[in-house]
Amino acid sequence: MATHILLEFKYTESVNENVFRQALGYDTFYKRAQNLTHGQVQTFVISSKKTQARTLAEFGYQATEKCGVYKSTHSLLNSIILISLNELSSEVHNS
Repeated sequence: MATHILLEFKYTESVNENVFRQALGYDTFYKRAQNLTHGQVQTFVISSKKTQARTLAEFGYQATEKCGVYKSTHSLLNSIILISLNELSSEVHNS
């Protein structure tokens, strides 16, 4: 539903606290600079490496109904969706 999509892609780097801080910074300052509302922007962290279970737990990320897609219950991260490319379905368009 968002009209602006921000992607933080990690090809070789593992997902960690710094990655989430960076994504939050992009999310916050992009909205401010563009004078956009929370609903107009969706930010994703996309990782080519599977995120460690302890990292998911530490930041409140839980699997959704879509394999490889995680949402956080943490109040600061609940707007940042995590996508683990290696866990996505191999079906066309990942439906």
